[in-house]
Amino acid sequence: MTIGDSCEENLASVHQSAREFAARRIPVFAFLEGDDPDGQSAYRALARESGGACAPFGAKLDLSSLMVAAAAYATGGAAALLTLAGEAGRERPAALELARQLKLPLPRG
Repeated sequence: MTIGDSCEENLASVHQSAREFAARRIPVFAFLEGDDPDGQSAYRALARESGGACAPFGAKLDLSSLMVAAAAYATGGAAALLTLAGEAGRERPAALELARQLKLPLPRG
């Protein structure tokens, strides 16, 4: 998991890290605060290429909910994330967003 408001690393280094995580089957969950376009691009690339997910945090999705959703996936896999996405509560939007990006079948309702 990576959390930040910018990305100082060069994009080639980010892509290399993403490939290394992907080779080890470690999805990266990247959460970014703010409107830094370079950071957004780097975080999205890291998540996409590793098989993870990227989401901004702030008014729409809070960081703690995103972390709960990522932890659910890390400890219980897709089933745990989908269970969280199907429950009422403040973590639901974050769980739905991560599940959508992971291309999991979203719960109805």
